[in-house]
Amino acid sequence: MIKNEEIIFPVEWQYRIICDAKVDVSDGLIQVLKSFGVDKLPKAANTSKGGKYQSYAVKVLFHDKQTMNLMAVELGKVNGVKMVL
Repeated sequence: MIKNEEIIFPVEWQYRIICDAKVDVSDGLIQVLKSFGVDKLPKAANTSKGGKYQSYAVKVLFHDKQTMNLMAVELGKVNGVKMVL
């Protein structure tokens, strides 16, 4: 169980992005990351057992919670993205 602890900034945060495996989301994810000045590429992580979902991971250094939340929202708007964790 995770305790409800305060995040101390700056913090390096890893997003896990769950996507529809039939949709190529890489260009959309890269575009969002670049709009925030992030040059890192999302790395393909796991594929669901049935092959319906593909996850990606990307680590980003954040200096404030507002930017962190805004990036999560923008990543979630990419066509094919189901969830951002």
